[in-house]
Amino acid sequence: MKTIRILIILFLIIGASAAILFFSSPLVTHPSERVRPPLFIVRNMDPNQTHSVQIQIVNASGTNLFGRIYNLDPGNSTMADIPAPDHNLDAFFNVLIDGHYESEMLVNMSPTHVAVIEIGSPDDPYPVSFSVIDVTPKKG
Repeated sequence: MKTIRILIILFLIIGASAAILFFSSPLVTHPSERVRPPLFIVRNMDPNQTHSVQIQIVNASGTNLFGRIYNLDPGNSTMADIPAPDHNLDAFFNVLIDGHYESEMLVNMSPTHVAVIEIGSPDDPYPVSFSVIDVTPKKG
């Protein structure tokens, strides 16, 4: 069990590093050519099971901004087909896995933030993890 947790942590680190590299290259172009990153990335880190992942995003006033269900095979990931907002926005991400496990997180989104939602095994004490990657281009 410890080996599996260590492997999951390594995959998380590698995945976050890859996402940073992936999103930083388009952001170093001329400002008029910049493309906003996706609102979020969702990854199935469970090596053994396909998961149904329902994602609802609601703003602070309760307005539904986004809702979609993804079926992710083990090790697969997908990105939102909508970009990050063009202004700062506090949003609640509600994630429902396989119709059983629900998790909610308040995320401060911006044009340079990408939410990363990672799904683990249902046996894990915390099968959903949230993080935010800042893809602000470095000056220089």
